[in-house]
Amino acid sequence: DSDIDCEINGGVLTITFENGSKIIINRQEPLHQVWLATKQGGYHFDLKGDEWICDRSGETFWDLLEQAATQQAGETVSFR
Repeated sequence: DSDIDCEINGGVLTITFENGSKIIINRQEPLHQVWLATKQGGYHFDLKGDEWICDRSGETFWDLLEQAATQQAGETVSFR
C-alpha cells in the first residue's frame, strides 16, 4: 500500500506521497473551475454535466488524478 498523506488548508487539498512529491487540488470559484497541479503539469477543469472535464485534453478529473497519483506513488492508485 502507498503511504499517502493529505491536508486541507483554505480550500486547497495537498496530497503528499512517500517520495515527497505532491499533488495540489484547489477550487477557482470566480472561474467556476477546479485546478490540479501535478509533477506532469497543471490542469484546469470545467463542470460539464456531472463531470469535471480538462479544458485542454478533454479527460476527466478522476482519470487525470489517478494517472498522476499512480505515476507519483510508483504503484497503482485508485480514488473510485
